[in-house]
Amino acid sequence: MEAPVTTSVHVLRTAHEQFVTTPGALPQVRDLIADSCRRTHPPAAALPLFRELLGDGAADDGHVFAVADTDGTLLWVEGDTATIERGERMHFAEGAVWSEARAGTNAPGTALELGHPVQIVTGEHCNSAAHAWSCAAAPVRDPSTGCVLGVIDLSGGGTIAAEALRNRIDQSLGWTAVVPCSGERVLVR
Repeated sequence: MEAPVTTSVHVLRTAHEQFVTTPGALPQVRDLIADSCRRTHPPAAALPLFRELLGDGAADDGHVFAVADTDGTLLWVEGDTATIERGERMHFAEGAVWSEARAGTNAPGTALELGHPVQIVTGEHCNSAAHAWSCAAAPVRDPSTGCVLGVIDLSGGGTIAAEALRNRIDQSLGWTAVVPCSGERVLVR
């Protein structure tokens, strides 16, 4: 067992902020903690790529994109500020769980459950608070194992089309699937 380490709360908060804004970066944190953070949030390695592909476009279109882990816990929700605030009112916010078991039929939870991309529109959501929303989500897989690492979701009003997530990626780089792997930026056809 390691000897107790005293690290200031400020240093730890700064390291956490760096991790969520620049995944993979955990300066001034013990290796034990850095390794644990990377294991518990594997989609973090792809967040810069998701921001590049979806961030500005989602904000410009009045949508948000979200990244969740394999349990459906929303790790990041970014995009249009007004839409983020609308989402927060129905608990579509960082830290909320949107698995099917916890939130009923919804794009991130259903994509995780089925293991393939889905679209859920307005009244198809189990929760009536989400009936004004349409969402498209796709699992994020480890390219070496095929294991699901999490899910990426594009949510907003009724303008989210069945191919919205794929089309946004296609428009950005002309590829059809995004797959993160241990910090690498990997795209596959």
